[in-house]
Amino acid sequence: MAKKKIIVNHRDASAEVLEAIQKQYPTGWSERIIRVDLAPDKFFNAIIVETDDVTYLVKVPVKKDKKIEKIEEELESGMDEMKEEQEEMENFDKYEDSYGEQNRHEDE
Repeated sequence: MAKKKIIVNHRDASAEVLEAIQKQYPTGWSERIIRVDLAPDKFFNAIIVETDDVTYLVKVPVKKDKKIEKIEEELESGMDEMKEEQEEMENFDKYEDSYGEQNRHEDE
């Protein structure tokens, strides 16, 4: 018979799950964290914990390094600026095309 699969939050985990975590990861679980994607912008971090009857996906908190967080913010900001510049260029191209068309008709 297949094991049950259950998702639990670390802070809400039962004593059995917490004990299994300590048993399976005696030196810590920070190197065993996986990312579970739910949607393009939604995810959670978890570890896998096995007991005799159940395989648990335990949601765990992850703190971002402040330096990495700052770099990500700067990259996002830069991407926004690049999109704005691209839109300006596209608008300019459209204007230039229509302006060029008007000039050609006036020259004829």
